Amino acid sequence: MAVKGSKNDIKNRGKAAELKKFNGQVIMPVEYRGNNLGHGNYMAGKLPDGKLLRDNVNRPIPYHLIQSDTSSNAGSNEDLN
Repeated sequence: MAVKGSKNDIKNRGKAAELKKFNGQVIMPVEYRGNNLGHGNYMAGKLPDGKLLRDNVNRPIPYHLIQSDTSSNAGSNEDLN
């Protein structure tokens, strides 16, 4: 029987372990705690300079909604401004 690797080993996660990129910058997932503002708590994206990616009403964009530069609409940031 083959030995299965640990699910916690980063090498076994493959594409899921890759960080997203926006305008050539790596986006780090961070926990956003916006309960006091009525936004809720969720994972958001942070730029290398420490700023959160925000939408047009100045709310942090959930990490799962950020499209990486490798997608078909790379370079388009109309939804992220």
